[in-house]
Amino acid sequence: MTTPGPIEVIEPLGRAWQRTRALLFAPFAFERWAIFGFSAWLALWTGMGSGGNLGWMFSPPSSVPGPLSAQRDEITSWFFGIALAVIVVLALLAVGWVLLRTWLRSRFDFVFLHHLTTGETLIAKPWAEFGARGHSLFVWRVLLGLGFLCVTLLPIALAISAGLRPGVMSIGAMVVGLILLVPLAIAGVLVMFAIDHFVVPIMARQNLAFPPALACLRDLVAAHPGPFLLYALFYLVLAFAVGMVILAVGFATCCVGLLIVSLPYVGAVVLLPVGVCARYYGLEFLRQFGPEFDLLTPAPLPAPLTPPESEYPPPSPPLGPGRRETD
Repeated sequence: MTTPGPIEVIEPLGRAWQRTRALLFAPFAFERWAIFGFSAWLALWTGMGSGGNLGWMFSPPSSVPGPLSAQRDEITSWFFGIALAVIVVLALLAVGWVLLRTWLRSRFDFVFLHHLTTGETLIAKPWAEFGARGHSLFVWRVLLGLGFLCVTLLPIALAISAGLRPGVMSIGAMVVGLILLVPLAIAGVLVMFAIDHFVVPIMARQNLAFPPALACLRDLVAAHPGPFLLYALFYLVLAFAVGMVILAVGFATCCVGLLIVSLPYVGAVVLLPVGVCARYYGLEFLRQFGPEFDLLTPAPLPAPLTPPESEYPPPSPPLGPGRRETD
């Protein structure tokens, strides 16, 4: 591993913005924005919303004395059987949707990275080229998600069970359960942040599967913990500032701007410079640790959508009188 020089945290942001301008605005091409926006939409896809409140379906039925008790029990059993079947189907659909979304994101993480590092607007080529690495990323994202879910279930169950029992000890147990969720949530966010900004580029640059790429990042962070911590804190500040600007613009337009950026795919295209600059920032920061972590070309110039005129051969002079094509 190459010994890096001084690691900058703020300067790479300026270089990232220069690359963003060169990729998206020099010159501006709607086709490039549409294709890059599509890959950014799938690569930067995050979870949205939650289901409605289904507690009413499990409220105990009121007692109905009299000869209708047997019929009531039969109707209640039938109702709860249907409700349970619907819930199971919805749960399976939700799990399938999450898996599909995670798979698409894992594959398009590399497609989007290919777009940023080459300027090409191809999708099929990087989709096939990074297929094995995208599959490895998908499998480990699912495994890490399941592990995180299992770890967080214990404090959640502790908080819920304590909240159902009155008393000082129960309140204390509920508070402890909620407090335990804070470091777990922070750890989960940091792991996802590290995967998006560093593990995926290392996998792409060194042609590694997820476990060795994660081990490579672990050794790199252990050798340089300060710059990575400053990078994460500075990125958090930037994300907060950008979020405030988006909210301000949205409220200034009577929430029309917020509605536009919340639309699937359309929002990714509108906010494409933000997503591109954020990814370039991580790549510019990572390349300081040596050529084995550098995916960027020296000049931040996008690949043209069509060959420039200088690449076309000059037209042949017209055949004049008395000239033959073999002359």
